Amino acid sequence: MNTELLAFLVGLCYITSVINGQYTDNRCKCVCPSPTIVNGSETHIKVYTKDVQPKLCTCENIVTPLPEKYQEFCPRCECKYEKRSTTTIKVVIVLIIIIVSILFIYMLFLLCLDPLMARARSPMSYQEHRDLEEPTTNGAMARPPALAGARDRTKIILNKVKGEQERWKDQVSEQRKNIYDRHTMLN
Repeated sequence: MNTELLAFLVGLCYITSVINGQYTDNRCKCVCPSPTIVNGSETHIKVYTKDVQPKLCTCENIVTPLPEKYQEFCPRCECKYEKRSTTTIKVVIVLIIIIVSILFIYMLFLLCLDPLMARARSPMSYQEHRDLEEPTTNGAMARPPALAGARDRTKIILNKVKGEQERWKDQVSEQRKNIYDRHTMLN
């Protein structure tokens, strides 16, 4: 186990050193036509980059190998010194990966929770909810029993939501029928 952990850490250090070697914060970038364009045979663009000081950011210092007719070639190159923050780029990418991972884990949680919620909902049948208080024989309003627990309140709320959902579905189907079949709009 210790050898596997050691191999993992060595591999991680190697990868980070390779990545650090490939990307620097300062560079000179020259966008030049292909060296054969001076002869008029090609029109491709080539990009040369090198890590140099800003005052050395010229075609003669960046382009390797320098063509024979570099006096004609270099004026066609556009060299720019670029400074960027790779640390900021890395932090932003790590944050994006973390956010996407959290959302993925949340999606998995909801996928696992959905069957449990469906199982909890299935035994309940829809009953239209009228009002919590119903009149008694003597005209006074009867209150629901004090022992009605949270489960009964949950059923009542779910029934209200289901009723609203059914009414909404009916309205949508009526609107579809009017729009697509009768070509009229609802008021």
